[in-house]
Amino acid sequence: MEGKNTLRWLQKPPASMMVIQTIELHRSAVPGNTAIRTLLAFSLLVLLASGCASWRSESVVEPTSRPSSSGDPNPDAVDIETVLVRFTHEQLGQLEEAWRAADEAFLPLENRQLLDTNGIRVGILRGELPQVLADQLAVNQQQQQSDVLEQVGLGSDSKPGSRLLRCRAGRRK
Repeated sequence: MEGKNTLRWLQKPPASMMVIQTIELHRSAVPGNTAIRTLLAFSLLVLLASGCASWRSESVVEPTSRPSSSGDPNPDAVDIETVLVRFTHEQLGQLEEAWRAADEAFLPLENRQLLDTNGIRVGILRGELPQVLADQLAVNQQQQQSDVLEQVGLGSDSKPGSRLLRCRAGRRK
């Protein structure tokens, strides 16, 4: 009998009876009403708490490095390009332009003084080589190609040019 009344109410119920019947069905259909209320309250709390994050106004571009020659995707590896450029004593005055572009402050002062005592000056050049170095490197490469002793490897102990070193944490080259 109750099923017929429910059917009749669903087909054409009066407005007040529909609300009463809906409330009665809701209470009787859900035995663990407190569990659902707790879940809804927790969901609401999570939504409110996570909605407080602020968005960045500008886009952040992550720096990308060029692919390494070895293709090793090791995240703690660093590629270091070294360039050996020869200068004569007469050309040493031009070298100050290159040192102004170099970052020498990456080393602690004590280490820089120790290297300077031994006749070594170290700096990092980021980006393009200064024009003085690029010009002298081109001259050195032309001399190496034209000099017979340089071609057979008897001209000097070190060859001018660039070299790419792949360095990893905890390993020596």
